[in-house]
Amino acid sequence: MSIILKIAKNDISVTLRQPVIIAVFIILLILAILHGWGHAALIKGYTASAVPDYDPFFEFGVQNIISPTSTYLSAVAMFIGILTVIDEKSTGVMRVMMTKPLYRKDIIAGKFLGISLLMLLLTVIFVSLFTASLLIFYGGPESSSELILRIPSYTLVLYVHLMLFLAISMLIGQIFNNVYIAIGISGLFYWAQLKASSIFVIIDKINILGYFSPRTILFKILFVDDTSMFNLLRPFDAWLSAALPWMVWSVLLIVVIFQINSLLFSRYDA
Repeated sequence: MSIILKIAKNDISVTLRQPVIIAVFIILLILAILHGWGHAALIKGYTASAVPDYDPFFEFGVQNIISPTSTYLSAVAMFIGILTVIDEKSTGVMRVMMTKPLYRKDIIAGKFLGISLLMLLLTVIFVSLFTASLLIFYGGPESSSELILRIPSYTLVLYVHLMLFLAISMLIGQIFNNVYIAIGISGLFYWAQLKASSIFVIIDKINILGYFSPRTILFKILFVDDTSMFNLLRPFDAWLSAALPWMVWSVLLIVVIFQINSLLFSRYDA
């Protein structure tokens, strides 16, 4: 376990020293603030509804966080995952750096842990900045308890979604040795996932596809019976009980794909 933690720490350090990664992170944080500011202006133009428990802060503000966060952060998770796997396969730098015997399954576990921690930090900061911008430029919701319940819950759901993207991207990196081919395949996969939200009905008709599509699973979790988790007309516990099976399924997929990654990466160990 200590070796895996060392690999994770090294991977975080190496990633954060990359100028491109730092620039991407800064751009994402700026976008989070701008999105919050823009949607705060949208809420101000909204005429209050007579429907009880219908809070524009959630309906027109927080709910609009779904598209930018899932789109931007999944792209980051996917491309970092691919590049880190291909880089290790081509250079084997971790096996050279560590003095103790090191198995490839430890490398893949450490790298997955390192990137996961980075994405967790980025996810929390992005969602927090977006929400803070809404609070600053618009004001708070009618119910602070709903804010405390739903924002952290969305952050967790989004993080699990990103980990599924990360696991799949590392699998693509395992299968394709050429970085350009791997990026091309991952780009096609990413594009297909973005289109999945607009052809949701078609995917639903082919039931088996929906069970393995990260974007479709995300929407299954967030929109229960076509009602968003940010719609206060649906109590939080009702949303949670309906969404929990899909959340568990997401975690199981991550575990299975991670195990496949470990097996593929370990096949070179004699």
